[in-house]
Amino acid sequence: MSETVATAGTTDRSSLLVRGGLGIALGMALNGILILGAGSLAYAEGVRALTLPPVLFLTAAGGVGAVLVYWVVTGYFSAGDRTFVRVAVVALGLSFLPDIALLAMDPEVTAPAAVTLMVLHVVAAVAIVWALVYWQP
Repeated sequence: MSETVATAGTTDRSSLLVRGGLGIALGMALNGILILGAGSLAYAEGVRALTLPPVLFLTAAGGVGAVLVYWVVTGYFSAGDRTFVRVAVVALGLSFLPDIALLAMDPEVTAPAAVTLMVLHVVAAVAIVWALVYWQP
């Protein structure tokens, strides 16, 4: 008699690295383009958070965190992709809090600058979640 063992979502590590790398690279490229465009707008002048180094670093760091969370979630939950998307949506909502705090505490940050920062979070999240969950190499 053969025994079938049901396991939670198993993720091929090499595929995960490719998909995660693609998502991070795509998020960084899109955010870099947006920052270069936003840099020419008056509201971005003097807002250090709207410069390439912090945006690219934090996009990459958030992407690495997302890949790690995806790996853990798909290892423990049978509906790992769906669970990860829910976790990502909550994390995206929480990622807006520092932008709101910047708006409240930094006189250089205007409402359009804070909204631009939030858009950058959405762009990175969509790119990384798409690559991890929906793109098949």
